[in-house]
Amino acid sequence: MLNELDSSMLTDEGLECQYLSPKGGGWKKGRFRVMIEFIPDAPEHPLDDIRSSL
Repeated sequence: MLNELDSSMLTDEGLECQYLSPKGGGWKKGRFRVMIEFIPDAPEHPLDDIRSSL
């Protein structure tokens, strides 16, 4: 069991793990990876600065 956040979960490599499939078939091996994405409220346009100065 994980007691701390492992920094490898935040990389492309991920953290090696196994889980027991609820549909049968035993343990499945794989990697656990956490991804965080920022999505701005309003899209930025390259001409916004010029427009605001006019």
